[in-house]
Amino acid sequence: MLVELRDYFAGWALNALMNISDVEAYEDHLEAAKLAYHFADAMIEARKTQESKESVDSTQQLKAAIAEIVKVLDALNGAALSQKGTAQLTEELRQLSAV
Repeated sequence: MLVELRDYFAGWALNALMNISDVEAYEDHLEAAKLAYHFADAMIEARKTQESKESVDSTQQLKAAIAEIVKVLDALNGAALSQKGTAQLTEELRQLSAV
């Protein structure tokens, strides 16, 4: 049986709640469980935000690398060391870096 990430996080949150508060403080244990899932949802959202930020950083790094490649290819084109294929590749890379 596989455990969903949300359930896994909720389990850890519930464990922490029970360790830092009196279990009997919750008249209805359902309220404690709801609070644990609230924390689990927050953890999942924080994880998505971090993954999104990492994705943006990777995209920016890729665009910077493509821009450097384009500079090198432009230099080759300018030095007349290139062939038609290099000019075409340069243009394709420019288009990729603009995405």
